[in-house]
Amino acid sequence: SRGDAEAGIRYLETHRPGVLADPVSAGVAISLAILYDRAGRLDDAIHVYESYLEAFPDDPFVANNLAYLLAENGQRLDEAEALVRRSLADDEELRPSAVDTLAWVLFRQGELEEAERHALMALRMLPAMSNYAPDDESSQELLGHLAEIRAALAARPAYAQAEDTAAP
Repeated sequence: SRGDAEAGIRYLETHRPGVLADPVSAGVAISLAILYDRAGRLDDAIHVYESYLEAFPDDPFVANNLAYLLAENGQRLDEAEALVRRSLADDEELRPSAVDTLAWVLFRQGELEEAERHALMALRMLPAMSNYAPDDESSQELLGHLAEIRAALAARPAYAQAEDTAAP
C-alpha cells in the first residue's frame, strides 16, 4: 500500500542516507526507487535511478529498471530504449528481464511487431535461467506483457485480416 511504501521510504532515508554514493547499495537504491514509485512519487523514483547511474553508469540492473519505469509511464521512450539496449550489452544474467523491458519500450513506442518478437524471445530465455519457475511473478509479468502486445496487434485491422487468412 501507499502507506507501507511511505514507511519504507522514511526508514531508508533515515537509516541509509548515503545509499546513492555506495557502490554495494544498488539493491537499496532499487528498493528506494520502487518504494517511491509505489508511493506515487515517480519523479523521486526516476531521480534515485538517475543519481545512482551518474555515480555508477555501468550498472545494467539499475539502467534496466530505469528504462522499465520510464516505459511503464510512457516517458522519455527513446532514452529508455537506449538504456535497455545498453543493459543487454552489459549483462547476460539480466538478459530475459532486459529483453522484456525492450519489448515493453517498443510496445509503448507503437512498434508492436518488434515488441512481440522481443517478448517471445524473453519468454524463450526463461527456462535456461537457474532461478526459473513458470508460475513466479516475473514469468507471469512477461506473459502479461505478451498478452497486451498481442491484444494491441489483434486490434489492428491489417493484423487481424492477416491472421484470418493464415488460419486453415
